[in-house]
Amino acid sequence: MSLKKAGKLFRDHPIFVDVVFLIVASFVVHTAYVFIVDPIAAAEIAKALMLGEVPQRTVWLILKDLEQELCLILALWCTLLLLNRYRVLNEDIKLINIDFLGLRKPGVTKAEIDQRLVEAEQLDLNTYILPGVRIFLDRYEKTASVEDAKNVVFEFYDLREEILDSRLQLVNFVLWAIPSIGFLGTVRGIGQALADADQALSGNIAGVALNLGVAFNSTFVALLLSLILTFLSTSLRGRDYDRLVRSKQFISEALGGYLTRIRVAG
Repeated sequence: MSLKKAGKLFRDHPIFVDVVFLIVASFVVHTAYVFIVDPIAAAEIAKALMLGEVPQRTVWLILKDLEQELCLILALWCTLLLLNRYRVLNEDIKLINIDFLGLRKPGVTKAEIDQRLVEAEQLDLNTYILPGVRIFLDRYEKTASVEDAKNVVFEFYDLREEILDSRLQLVNFVLWAIPSIGFLGTVRGIGQALADADQALSGNIAGVALNLGVAFNSTFVALLLSLILTFLSTSLRGRDYDRLVRSKQFISEALGGYLTRIRVAG
């Protein structure tokens, strides 16, 4: 399959991109566990058991179990999903700040505005403002009504908000799944600790301590990752909604107001 066909496949079927991200996240995290986390944790446990001591609660022992590995895989996957769904660079604000339509220039005409828009579209930027301005100007060209053009643009941005919400369904599932996996680790650890209670009664508490560590460490890691990812998701989502609002405001007030003044003056 050629690169062009592969790119078209990923654009038309974004689920394939999500699957690739999951494979990448699984490979990266599992490789780190195989070569770093598991060997170090096993060495620390073996040393503590040889000395008859309870293993120290290091970062490697906190991360060593299956539930923590799964949580880290989902966390990395969620991060990749968020970066794919949102754009870090805010090109909309840049375009507004540089006055890309030249509305601050005295005497700018409708033809000049159209030309500047064409030049901006040729830059192939991922923005909300450029398609909104294009829809607004095309509608204004047909109806000569600023209010009608505004209504059409607002409908376009309402649809964009719905698309944003729909694209976050998988991210929301991952944010829910991470604490759930942590809770499963808690249940598993407590169950194993109870199964080894007879060893604790005979004075060997190392096994019980390790199993209780599974219980509490899995919950700790899951909740910590969930907090970080929820903050990241909320921040990026807020940035995208801000882009929508700023775009609507620019088209409604700046562009719509300018065309209204031109029409009144004419």
